[in-house]
Amino acid sequence: MCCGTPPNEKNGNLEPFAMSTLSKSFFNKRMSKQHLGEIIKKEVLIDRFDLITLNFFIFSQNEKYKNNKKRFKDFVGITNEILNECSMGELYYPNPYECFLLMCIISDDPFPNYSEVIEKSFEMS
Repeated sequence: MCCGTPPNEKNGNLEPFAMSTLSKSFFNKRMSKQHLGEIIKKEVLIDRFDLITLNFFIFSQNEKYKNNKKRFKDFVGITNEILNECSMGELYYPNPYECFLLMCIISDDPFPNYSEVIEKSFEMS
């Protein structure tokens, strides 16, 4: 989920997301290796953005969807079911991060589009 984040020229680690022009809008919403580690170690609770992001990744990798509208509809339906089961409310379209994932999921290539936008956000900072 960190695709598109460029490596730091000094040490080879990924650039901090604070260097992205999307950092304010996507603060604490994107999945990272560090955050996944914290979840696995049970140092933090899983939040709605973790669930939405992971479901986006699953849908973006599912090659059975040849119809973008069907993929979008199924993604919204299943994501809302998951969020409702956790008492987290349904997808909120005005949220910039959630809207971004929805725009990616309806595109022809959801994950490559996600990665490209993230990459461009570092070039513009």
